[in-house]
Amino acid sequence: MIKYRLCGRVDNSEILKYYGENRIDCFAHVSSAEGLPVSIMEAESAGIPIVATNVGGTAEMIDGNGVLLPADPSADEIASAIISCILASDDKKRSMGERSGSIWNEKFNARENAKKFVDHIRERYEGRIRHIIFITEGYPFCYFEKSFLESELKELSRRFDVTVVARNSGYDEELYDKQFDTSIKAVSYYDKRSRADLLIYGPIFFLDKMTRSERKDIFFSGKRRTVRYWESIKYYTKAKKFYKWFSKQDLFSKYEQDNTLIYSYWNTEPILGICLNRQKHKGVSVISRVHGYDHQDEQWPKSERKPFMKTVDSLIDEIVFISKTGKEYHIKRNGLIDSTKYTVSYIGSNGANSLSAKEEGPLRIVSCASLLPIKRVDLLIDSLKRVSDLILEKDIEWVHFGDGPLREKIETYAAEKLGNG
Repeated sequence: MIKYRLCGRVDNSEILKYYGENRIDCFAHVSSAEGLPVSIMEAESAGIPIVATNVGGTAEMIDGNGVLLPADPSADEIASAIISCILASDDKKRSMGERSGSIWNEKFNARENAKKFVDHIRERYEGRIRHIIFITEGYPFCYFEKSFLESELKELSRRFDVTVVARNSGYDEELYDKQFDTSIKAVSYYDKRSRADLLIYGPIFFLDKMTRSERKDIFFSGKRRTVRYWESIKYYTKAKKFYKWFSKQDLFSKYEQDNTLIYSYWNTEPILGICLNRQKHKGVSVISRVHGYDHQDEQWPKSERKPFMKTVDSLIDEIVFISKTGKEYHIKRNGLIDSTKYTVSYIGSNGANSLSAKEEGPLRIVSCASLLPIKRVDLLIDSLKRVSDLILEKDIEWVHFGDGPLREKIETYAAEKLGNG
């Protein structure tokens, strides 16, 4: 029987501390869709061998430091990959671990990547940017973005005058910290859409000349037209509501427009609202990062299409992809030609510190992911059952960090497959 612990939501600093203090033989990540998983970066920083599925930018994270699985592997394939890591010779484990650490240091060190990105802004915009309006999905009022956004915000604030616009888009209220960092200039926008809003903005969607390309794209796609129109109407409504609120804030009056950059950390409704009103802020530069769900059609299961991608592409000054794979996906998926407005800039994570000698003990497998369908933690459990059955003579421990709406189902499934932990 494999021993396991489902730890629920744990602060990233505590996860990094755990990595630093414990010997871990393998980190497993089997999502069906991703951007560039910060959880893998954190494991790499601790010198842990990685087993991961080839989705999003994960192929850019695996190179001699573990096993890159197919995008849709079987439980047997995952089990085989895990076994190849946990039963590898000490020399092989050491080599994979060192390679993980090197990859993190070369590509995913948050502090270094933040410096590079800020240097890029200064160079691209010829040193004229003085003020940045930085749009987030909740930070600093909400901590879920902290682990991969904090270093960048610190570096931006060191070199520019930064005001954060934090969008509360309906996440679990427990995520919101009322005692947020008061050193950060920030305003909070509560994003709530009503039926009345849809009745107002729905007809406008079909009359607005700025949505013409979106409507044509849906019509000529010939697939799921009704659903796709509906998803775009909802998206458009949120974009218009955000801009209506945004335009009333005292964010532009104190800035010279040609010295101001609007930077959205996610390609979501707020950046569409800004882009649709570019003519009102002709001197302002507008950029957005692009991750995973905010541009991958596969992560929109109802419509199989991310709304307004081409519209934003045509109106924005720069799209900053977090991986080379993401850039290639965007160009191919949307039938576009490579452009100077496309930039690849890796995000990063903080690094783990080895705080003590790592004790001998059971073979230990760790995973870290929200308990959502796309994370396929149930599939990982199936594979761990096979690992346990094949290595009866070894003590094995699985530790999972992460919470989510499937928590109860995953706990029940783990008990059924693996025992009571």
